Amino acid sequence: MMRILMIVVLLVIVDFFTGYVKAYLKCQLNSSVGLDGLIRKAMILFSMLVFKLLDEMLGFNLLNLLPSEEMLFFCEMGVENVGLMEILGGGVVLQEGTSILENLHELGVPIPTVLARRIERIKEVFLDERGDKYESTDG
Repeated sequence: MMRILMIVVLLVIVDFFTGYVKAYLKCQLNSSVGLDGLIRKAMILFSMLVFKLLDEMLGFNLLNLLPSEEMLFFCEMGVENVGLMEILGGGVVLQEGTSILENLHELGVPIPTVLARRIERIKEVFLDERGDKYESTDG
């Protein structure tokens, strides 16, 4: 199921672009932060490809663990394989989507209150005592 990889690539590009625009408009452009972000995003995509190879080599498919009725449900939806790549991809979609919403929110783009509160909560959880993010940001 390479659709998840295409979705991740699209979200990575959008996240990098919105992060770049945010940094530019806030006069916070920093080449080392941008390079760090590009490297991390490249490693995410590389990891997904490695996981896809492992899925193919090992024949890993979580759907095989489901009872036949549930497996049929997924097959009818067009999902025939859920491997390591899809699991990682799902997490990356959530991460990148949250980052895009955070970037847009900080740029002043109107976002539903529920999402804005959720973004603020996520930021609170992932800031350490000094106010530094656990991982450097690219946007």
